[in-house]
Amino acid sequence: MTMNRGQRGEAIAFKPFQNTHISLSTHVQVLTRATYILTQQSFLHPTPN
Repeated sequence: MTMNRGQRGEAIAFKPFQNTHISLSTHVQVLTRATYILTQQSFLHPTPN
């Protein structure tokens, strides 16, 4: 917890870059999970093309 608080304090100086970095990683994680879920669903329940 102490290290996380320290990193947050240092991140204030680079707030714009930090926010952009967090947003990009969050979007990548969401897209990866969504793609994985959709892929699993397509394998479990094939949709007729």
